[in-house]
Amino acid sequence: MKQYLERICQLFKQVGRFLPILGGLTTYWYDHQSGDFRRNTISRLLPWTLNIIGLIWIMYWDLIYIEIFFNKQLNPVMRYVVTSRYFVIALPPISALVQILFRESRFIQIQRNIRIQEMECLKKIAPCPEIEIKFKLLRFFKYLIVAFIFIINGYWAWDMSKEYYLLAFLYVNVISLPNFLMLQYYLVLAKLCRLCFYIDKHIRQVAQEVTNLPAGNHPTMECRTCCEIYWLRLQHSKLARLYAELQALFKCLLYLKRFMSLFNVGMRLYFTLVSWG
Repeated sequence: MKQYLERICQLFKQVGRFLPILGGLTTYWYDHQSGDFRRNTISRLLPWTLNIIGLIWIMYWDLIYIEIFFNKQLNPVMRYVVTSRYFVIALPPISALVQILFRESRFIQIQRNIRIQEMECLKKIAPCPEIEIKFKLLRFFKYLIVAFIFIINGYWAWDMSKEYYLLAFLYVNVISLPNFLMLQYYLVLAKLCRLCFYIDKHIRQVAQEVTNLPAGNHPTMECRTCCEIYWLRLQHSKLARLYAELQALFKCLLYLKRFMSLFNVGMRLYFTLVSWG
């Protein structure tokens, strides 16, 4: 029974490697045997094909709704809001596609460097169950939130195009593409924070060892402590550089997500006030 469950888990693990490609999120998958990210011609063409079809489908459906609005006698402000939404709703998917096209290689390189840093840190620092549990819970809640948003968007898209199930999936997939990219950003950021927690924990241990030393000269211990502090500062500077690269990579997408949140809140507030009036 145990071997059967292990095979099932291994199967899900193998399939899960290609889900980001099927979702149009990336052209790379992680190869556990080589311990590196890989891609081929199919993995390069498939995400772009899915994303472009989904983006065209978004434009088509939004254009239908705009025609319905303009065929009725409506307040000019409401027409302006609906027309603005037609253009604004396409910004996050387009920016996500630009992110994948021009910055995917840099993002993959950041992940490779983080894995190198993780291997270096965990060679000298013992794993801490408290830190691991804390970040596993954070990842779980983040997955839960993104899955909830995807399901809500999927239900709306499914109801909107009942006759075209595949196109409904492509629609919600492209709409959710910025959320998936932000999930990737969060997961990589969580790995950086996890390593920073380990470095902080090790600094506390080194400080405690020095504090517990009896009075007197300890040249060997002082030399060892200086080497440890130098190594920790080196690792911390590398993590800080990776964090700066990650922030620069996702800066535009973060600003765009905030703008879209404000735009959606303003649009919903306006429609609420109109419905009450």
